[in-house]
Amino acid sequence: MKIALQRITINSPVDKVWKVLSDDFVAVSIWMAAIKISEEITKGTKVSGAPVIGRKSIIGAVEEGRSFLEETITAYDEKNKSLTVKSVLKNNSNFSPMISYTSIITVKKIDENTSEVIWDGSAELQLLGYPMYFLVKKGLAAGFYRGIEELQHFMDTGKPHPRKIAFLKKWGMSVK
Repeated sequence: MKIALQRITINSPVDKVWKVLSDDFVAVSIWMAAIKISEEITKGTKVSGAPVIGRKSIIGAVEEGRSFLEETITAYDEKNKSLTVKSVLKNNSNFSPMISYTSIITVKKIDENTSEVIWDGSAELQLLGYPMYFLVKKGLAAGFYRGIEELQHFMDTGKPHPRKIAFLKKWGMSVK
């Protein structure tokens, strides 16, 4: 079920942006505010051309040993700078209206020093999630936008977004 299509312009060359999203896929915790820790998934089958199978992203708002996102690269296109990621919330003790969500992330060249990131998201809802569709859509769309805004800030400045810094301080972690 279609959730959001977000676009943002980044003042960095396409190859530099693509490197952060693809080669440095596992290191999302460096720039995305909600992700406390990210680790490589090593079990499973790697999609042709992809740098890794996926990542385990521990959501900062929850305690260790609780919920995390299992994010698997399901399609990878180096030439067209596009990757598809399936995200499944695991070890969640609360009700979630979603089974999973899928992000198709594409980086396009605008000029030598400018890129556009397109984040196309859809969700697979549980039966009881359908009555909550508009709330799910609103929440995920806002989350996708925050994510690409944090990527934009990181690419433009080389530093994490102020939201990330605030979360790190809240979690008692140092700012690198």
